[in-house]
Amino acid sequence: MILTVLRLFSLIPSALRLRSDLALENLALRQQLAVLIILAHDRRKIVHFNVTEHPTSASTARQLLQAFYDRKPARYLIRDRDGIYRLTFQDQVKALDIEEVVTAPRSPWQSPYLERVIGTLRRGCLTTSSSSAKLISDALSEAS
Repeated sequence: MILTVLRLFSLIPSALRLRSDLALENLALRQQLAVLIILAHDRRKIVHFNVTEHPTSASTARQLLQAFYDRKPARYLIRDRDGIYRLTFQDQVKALDIEEVVTAPRSPWQSPYLERVIGTLRRGCLTTSSSSAKLISDALSEAS
């Protein structure tokens, strides 16, 4: 069933799709940061990102709203089954008239573009001992 949904989803023009992911990063300084990234599929452009130490469903829903305050939201949002996407986030998605597509459990290959951004972020920023939320934000700003 999930495979069928993803096949049908691949027929939707990429301009209408977004991908969201929350990556928990362990820094060299033993600090854990959560990085929320929203990526547009059409140009593989980072639409919005946020770095925080304590993510909640409400803060993630707020970030989704901030990502589209000045632009029309995409029609579909691909997301994984992370616990951060609870009812508050789902309500915000419905309020923005976006349809959610949930990927299969433990399937990072279903979002290769975003996984590539996260991998680049890990290799480039998080291996240095001077890692911080500012360094991550700067790297993502340059990429978007």
